[in-house]
Amino acid sequence: MDRAADPATTALFDQVDASRLHTEALLAADGRRLTGTVSTDQAPPWLAAARAAHVGAGRDGTLRTCAHTTGIQPAAVLAEIPDRIVCWDCYKAAQAHRTCLACGRPAGSTSLLGGVEDARIGLATLYSRVLCTPCADPTTPAGTFGNGN
Repeated sequence: MDRAADPATTALFDQVDASRLHTEALLAADGRRLTGTVSTDQAPPWLAAARAAHVGAGRDGTLRTCAHTTGIQPAAVLAEIPDRIVCWDCYKAAQAHRTCLACGRPAGSTSLLGGVEDARIGLATLYSRVLCTPCADPTTPAGTFGNGN
């Protein structure tokens, strides 16, 4: 889709870009970091699967959103429930209760000592998975759940 096709399309992409920048700012302010952006063909398997499930749910009409999602705003897709978009506050609240995608044990934590998160941003949505510390690859960035406060 051409971003400059018409004023409505331009406005939509401006909102999407603003949402992405807002998400990045919220992550930075909370001591979190993204591990980078990747093209669809270079996405790790977990991200490709989450994105495919998310897009599929949108296409077949089963995509859900939390009650707080009201439009283009910072939002996330959790890899363990890719058919649901959650608002920023619900994303943060979920961290302490998430499960490891590798073994199914509790992985989330609001402290630096808890699970390890791999987060990638799509067009305007943050995709996130967590692993418990024993399952995490030593090269995966640790401490992405926040500043420990």
